[in-house]
Amino acid sequence: MRQETKNKDVKTLEEYVEEIAKSSGNRVNAIRKVFQDVASGKAILVDPNTPRDFVEYILRTDYSLWLWTIYTIVILTLVSIATTSLIPITAYIRYVLGSITVLFLPGYVTIEALYPEEKELSNLE
Repeated sequence: MRQETKNKDVKTLEEYVEEIAKSSGNRVNAIRKVFQDVASGKAILVDPNTPRDFVEYILRTDYSLWLWTIYTIVILTLVSIATTSLIPITAYIRYVLGSITVLFLPGYVTIEALYPEEKELSNLE
C-alpha cells in the first residue's frame, strides 16, 4: 500500500514508518503514530493494485473476505438443511446457521453494499 500526505508526498507505507521510526527511535510508537495519522485523515493509504474486474476482486481476499464468509455461511446452511433428515443432530446446527442467515446476513450485506468504506458509515452512526 502507498501512503499520501496532504502535500501529495507519495511514499510507501514502509518508507513512512521508517521515517517516523528514525525520528522517534521506537518502531512500535512509529506504527502507532501512522495508525493515528490514517485514522485522523492526516495520511491516506492507497492500494496501488486495486482489482480491475470481478474475478480479480473475488481472488483477492483482502477485498472479498466478507463475501467468501457469506458464501460459506449460506452453503453450510443449505448443507445442514439437506442433512437434517439423515443426521438428526444437525438440526441444532441448522437452527444456528438459519438464524444467522435470516436475521443477520440481510442487514450486513445491505450495509456492506451501501457503505463499502468505513468512513462513509461513521457519519451515520
